[in-house]
Amino acid sequence: MKLIGVGIVIVLALGIISYVALQGRREGVVQGIETVSVEVYREALPGRQIVDVRTQEEYDAGHIPNAENIDFYSPTFSEQFDRFNRDTPLAIYCRSGGRSGQALEVLVDMGFSDVVDLQGGFMAWEKAGERVE
Repeated sequence: MKLIGVGIVIVLALGIISYVALQGRREGVVQGIETVSVEVYREALPGRQIVDVRTQEEYDAGHIPNAENIDFYSPTFSEQFDRFNRDTPLAIYCRSGGRSGQALEVLVDMGFSDVVDLQGGFMAWEKAGERVE
């Protein structure tokens, strides 16, 4: 009988935690280190520095509006982020999610604490019909 009571408390606690997390997501609140869908990424962009980690050629062929290009393959990739405040929220993306996933790890190691990565990358952004420059 005691175990059933403990189980009910655990289930209720998990339900409350899930509800609070989903409420934050519904309101467009994304904080921390996350790989997110196009919809959530778009909602998270205001107030973030957008960084395209593809090559210059890829960037020139089309990019998310207001994105800055910092090529992941550049030997100075990490150093180019030295001018950013570590508390500045970032939004990163690449072509399909591979490089930006690796870049995310580098940025976390550098001390960035609020970074969203676009799941599926620029390909997913375009497929969703989002605006590009």
